[in-house]
Order: sequence, then structure tokens, then C-alpha cells
Amino acid sequence: MKSIVIIDDNKNFLEMYKMQGEHDGFAVFESDEGDKGIELIKAKQPDIILLDLVMAPKDGYEVLKEIKTNELTAHIPVIVVTNIDNEKDKQAAHTLGAVAYCLKSDYTPKTLFEKVDEVLGKSFSSAKPASRVKVKA
Repeated sequence: MKSIVIIDDNKNFLEMYKMQGEHDGFAVFESDEGDKGIELIKAKQPDIILLDLVMAPKDGYEVLKEIKTNELTAHIPVIVVTNIDNEKDKQAAHTLGAVAYCLKSDYTPKTLFEKVDEVLGKSFSSAKPASRVKVKA
């Protein structure tokens, strides 16, 4: 089963995304705080992360930087989901390692999880296959 961690301080968004993720067959783990979200990511090692930027006390940029500089979590794709619509923030998120930047106003939970599936498809297809050794019977 695919798994996802969702970090957003807005409980309405958390609930909507959780419902859609579960509907789409994900094990969903959620946090409304950045620090707790980081600990959840380390513990659960999800396939992907949805991350809001505007949170307190630790904002999404700090969370993203911490995720991407930790060797245990750096490989996990992060989709930023935010209401901030400007190029400076979009570029900053990509520079820190986000694979996608989605405006909440442009995505329904269904279309957001279509984006999640798209990113996961690229992530899994770009992973190197395990080497196989032929054994003589």
C-alpha cells in the first residue's frame, strides 16, 4: 500500500486530503505542525509528502529544508500545496527540493491526488531496478 504524510495547519484541508487519500488507497498520516510532521516522516517513511508552506511555529520552508537535508528522508518526493501564488516562493520551494508546487485554489482533493499519482509514477519508474542474479538449478 502506498503511503503519504500530509502536513497542513488547516484542519479542513487535512481532513479533505485524508479522505481523498484513503479513497485512493493510501495509508494516510497527518500532522498540523511542522515539527510533528518531520517526526512522522522519519517514523513512517512515506512514499510521498504533501506540505503546506504557511504554518507556525515551523513553516513549510523549514520543514522542506530539514526533510531534504536528512539522508533518511531526502529521497521522499515533496509536493508543496499552498495559497502563495508568486514566482519567488515557487522557485524557493523547487530550490529546496520540492518536486511540484500546487496552488490550493487550483486543485480539488481529487485532482491533487491525480498529481500525487503522476509524481509517484515518475518516482517509481525512475528508480533503478534491483539487479538480478541468475542462479543455475
